Amino acid sequence: MTICIAAFAAKSRAIVCIADRALTYPGFGTYTETDSGIPKIVDLPGHWCAMFSCDGIAFPKRVLDRVTSHLKSIDTVTRVEIEKSAKQAFNEVWRQEIEDQILKPSLLTIDTYANRPDGMQPLDPALTMKIAKEISEYKQNCSIIFCGYEEALPQMFTVHTPCLVEPNDWEGFSIIGGGTEAARNQLIYQQYDKDDSLQSVLYDVFCAKCATELIQGVGVEWNWKVILPGQKPFALPKKIDDLIDRLWGERTHSPFGPKLSKKEKAPLGWEKTFDEYVDRTLGKKTSPSSPVVSEDQP
Repeated sequence: MTICIAAFAAKSRAIVCIADRALTYPGFGTYTETDSGIPKIVDLPGHWCAMFSCDGIAFPKRVLDRVTSHLKSIDTVTRVEIEKSAKQAFNEVWRQEIEDQILKPSLLTIDTYANRPDGMQPLDPALTMKIAKEISEYKQNCSIIFCGYEEALPQMFTVHTPCLVEPNDWEGFSIIGGGTEAARNQLIYQQYDKDDSLQSVLYDVFCAKCATELIQGVGVEWNWKVILPGQKPFALPKKIDDLIDRLWGERTHSPFGPKLSKKEKAPLGWEKTFDEYVDRTLGKKTSPSSPVVSEDQP
């Protein structure tokens, strides 16, 4: 299980990405889950990154290795090239999985199963039907979000197995993983819009990620990336990461619960800290956040 969220921000002048770090290992009696520390946000050549959700990590790694290798071999990384490369990689890895897991145990390949050469004995009809059924029922649920900039134009699309491409530019966000519905509903509740300030979108996607944490298999730990035109994806500074975490904790805390400690509350003047970071990040003055008074002290 996974939650990955990508969203346009600041009138599409920035893209915010967040992903949990959970891994789930199947077992005979139960599943083992861990916040492994394996990042699910992967930098790509150009001003792009990818975020993945899958039943295992082998399938998306093989896909992204192929995509990365192709993009390194071309002069200009464009959306058309990434889409073409992703579709081809998904198709190649999917076919290889089918061959390795279903056909090879019967001493077959895709060619000897689907395109038997002249002079080769036909397959037994019962075996043909059995294999066809196994192929049709084969599952490898994998989705990868690709997002970045082509010059100053923000781009976002999602590829699902076996190789379905879903554009996400109009709505301005994409969510994949077991927590998709909970995260999407939270974004809608927050009234997310791709024209919202970077501060607002950072907070919105964090809230959406937190809304999924009660779902089995979704991790608590997370990684961030922000993408700007003409820049490589970069991580959110720990100071801002901690600030968003504390702000969320304070705003969702019940007034009837135990009093929050100073370490749990958003610090006094958090708006200024947030605004200054966004000003530096976007390289120009942004509209200041509405002042909110905290009981915490500097």
